[in-house]
Amino acid sequence: MYKMFQEDLYAVWLFLSNLGIVIKHLYWLILIFIFCIFIGGMLLAVFDQKSFWKSIYLAFITALTIGYGDVTPHTHRAKFVSVIIGLIGLVVTGVVVAAAIKAAEATIEELESRPVIDIEHHPVMNDEQVLSDCNFWSNTRLHFDISNC
Repeated sequence: MYKMFQEDLYAVWLFLSNLGIVIKHLYWLILIFIFCIFIGGMLLAVFDQKSFWKSIYLAFITALTIGYGDVTPHTHRAKFVSVIIGLIGLVVTGVVVAAAIKAAEATIEELESRPVIDIEHHPVMNDEQVLSDCNFWSNTRLHFDISNC
């Protein structure tokens, strides 16, 4: 049971590190996205005569495709800006989801490339030989616990 948890924890860590690598490439896209939300919020405040913070809130919930409906645009220009913010949000959300899928694919590929060794049925190895070289065996998926290394 402990070994399964250890492998799952390693898989999560590997996914998050791969996601971090992929997200680094999206740094400027995310900054531009946030900038567009603030510009859209300011336009909504001007066009709809709402408070600045309510307009920023409206821009964020629209761009993140949440859309609670508690704050809505009323003028045609504010509705147009909301549609543009929503379309930008859809595109950026799609790119971020694609990046997460790419990170998941890299994680699965890396996990599947690790060798699986069944020590109990291996013709040459025994437990003493395996435990003597923990550095090599800690990078493989073993069917026994090597936590004593």
